[in-house]
Amino acid sequence: MLKLIGFELKKLFSGKLFLLALVVLLGVNWYLAGQSVDESRIRDEQDMTAFIEEYKADPEAMEAYMQEYNELWRASIFPDSDVEEPESIYSELDFNLFANFAEIRDLTATYRQTVRRARQIAQSRIMEYTYLGYSENSFEMVYQQSVYDSYENLLELEFPLENVVGYDFFFEYEGFCVLLLAALSFIGIMLVTPEKNAGMLLILRCSKKGRVHTFTAKVIAGFLAATFLCVLFTATSLLAFYFRIGLSGGSLPLQMVDSMQLAPFSVSIWGGILLSLGGRILSSCVFLLLILFAASLLRGFLPVFATAFVLIGANYAMATYSFLNDYSLLKNVNFFWSIDGARTLSVWRGVQIFGRCFSQTNALIVVYAVLAVMAFAGGCFFFSRGKGLVRRKWNLRISLPKWKIKLPCARYSVRLYPYEWKKTVTRFSYVVFAIGIALMLYSSDSAYHLQRDYFQELYTSYMQEYEGEWTQEKHETIQAEYQEMMDVLGNEQAMKAQYEAGLISASEYSQFRRACMDAQIAGPIMEQVWRQSQYLKEQHDAGYSVAYFDDTGWQQLLDTNLAWISCAVVILLCSDVFSGEYRSGFQKIGNTAKRGRIPASLTKLAVVATVAASFSFLAELCQFLFVAVYSGLPGAGAAAVCIESLAGAGSVPLWVYFGGSVLKNMALCVIVALACAGISRVTKRIIPTLLIMTVIVFAPMIFSYFGISLFENLSYLNLFVR
Repeated sequence: MLKLIGFELKKLFSGKLFLLALVVLLGVNWYLAGQSVDESRIRDEQDMTAFIEEYKADPEAMEAYMQEYNELWRASIFPDSDVEEPESIYSELDFNLFANFAEIRDLTATYRQTVRRARQIAQSRIMEYTYLGYSENSFEMVYQQSVYDSYENLLELEFPLENVVGYDFFFEYEGFCVLLLAALSFIGIMLVTPEKNAGMLLILRCSKKGRVHTFTAKVIAGFLAATFLCVLFTATSLLAFYFRIGLSGGSLPLQMVDSMQLAPFSVSIWGGILLSLGGRILSSCVFLLLILFAASLLRGFLPVFATAFVLIGANYAMATYSFLNDYSLLKNVNFFWSIDGARTLSVWRGVQIFGRCFSQTNALIVVYAVLAVMAFAGGCFFFSRGKGLVRRKWNLRISLPKWKIKLPCARYSVRLYPYEWKKTVTRFSYVVFAIGIALMLYSSDSAYHLQRDYFQELYTSYMQEYEGEWTQEKHETIQAEYQEMMDVLGNEQAMKAQYEAGLISASEYSQFRRACMDAQIAGPIMEQVWRQSQYLKEQHDAGYSVAYFDDTGWQQLLDTNLAWISCAVVILLCSDVFSGEYRSGFQKIGNTAKRGRIPASLTKLAVVATVAASFSFLAELCQFLFVAVYSGLPGAGAAAVCIESLAGAGSVPLWVYFGGSVLKNMALCVIVALACAGISRVTKRIIPTLLIMTVIVFAPMIFSYFGISLFENLSYLNLFVR
């Protein structure tokens, strides 16, 4: 058994494509983790850490400093305060710093108050349910009693005056979930599917105890690989946050992390990380077992990858969308929540199963144990099923080449294109294609899922109010509303002087202050609408037919460039198009056969161009779909000149302009594919081809990410900008 396990691990980790995909996924995880940290938060955390050290050194002086600032800030906000308003006050940054410091200083009292409040609510609901006649074993009673008991031991928790840095980002980071599930799918498929396609089933069916022992070895090897991947992805995320913002306070209580304040576990932050890692490993092993079962049940790479993709998508839907209530079993045991780990730790959750209440942890263990047993038993049964079918397949393979030799050369050459297409987009290319589509879906969701705040909603409401063809009447209405806001802001000092002189009453001044605050909030948005109207007026005077519409979605498409995903997938798909033939000896046959070299080469180039264009089209389609769902794409028939950044496009409709950009990006991807195929022909190796194409396409982007902007303008990816 140990030899079988070692053989499976060696076979898995010796594959160059697996190692390459693993490095790519880890790199993407590093990038996403680093990008999840706001630049402003880095400065805030540094200031907070330094301020706490100063406070510890001299608490009395720092308390006096903060008291002085609070009085000055009050004088600037409330003009009728007894404190004299200074000529210059402290910056807003100091106010935010003091407010955050006060939260950390008073965290113990605030936390105890929060826990007491949660227990009081649970106790009051227990009394209410008892009065209504609920059974003690009912879901509602058990749920509230469990909440009441879970936080009993946390009432005396003490929080030192320390600043937790970096760990809040780690527990809130969810970008690795899709990447880890994709890597687990890759492992499950590579452990079973190649042997099923190669006819290994005949040997397994005839050997002594071959079925159960071999599948068990694959399962154990998969568990070890899944554990290694979980540790690797967790360590990569921690290192990314360490180098981006730093990590400090790992020995402090877990509840000091913002997203973990209601965690029912009395452990340190590192203890919480280990608990989340344990849950991540458990969930990963169960998910891998399901993929192994699918690979045993189905034949071929594409059906198994489609199954993995559907399984990941279904779990994402259960975790994200609200068609399930918070107590649903599917909502609480989906793989996105369990692999994340932080959601299980963040608060006590109850799961309703057949009307009974179970904790989320217990439900996870029971459900995953049942799934694991069923998947293992099914995998053992289906792993070597169908001996007769496989034997007939082998007989067909043996006799088919004899038939092909008798075929005329002209008829054989006609089948070059489907042969090259099947070879290019089968086997391992399914992995690259599926990972690329999944990454594009995730990146599009992250890039275009606009967090619509008050200002964005205000801008959308303004544009929807005036939506339609530009008219002078609409323009004058916008101008009058904008001028009214500017007049209110311009009279602020004059009204203040009148109030201090007693010329207006306090109620009148208070009403003016509210109008002034409204103008301060809506003023920048109204100014943006006014500038847009002024720009449309200029274009209308120039003879263009222009209109008002909400251009948020169109601006997102113009400002976002996800071409690096398309280029990376195309390079991975096309790097082996010629290199593989040199390894297999096909080059000798191609060079000696009649019309062998040129038709085969042209067919390969046609296939890689088709593959690149197909993936580029799907990638563009994903982006347009996400923008249409999240922000909308109104005004598709309007002239492109309605958007100021597209002033040079003239009266071309927006749908025509963006359709042309899709065709342009498809052509650029085809150029990348053809260049990759040409370099593959010259180098005759996969790794040199990948390195050369990476330097050509991605080197400027990598340099600019690390602050070296010397070659930023020379990046090939800049050509994909719409």
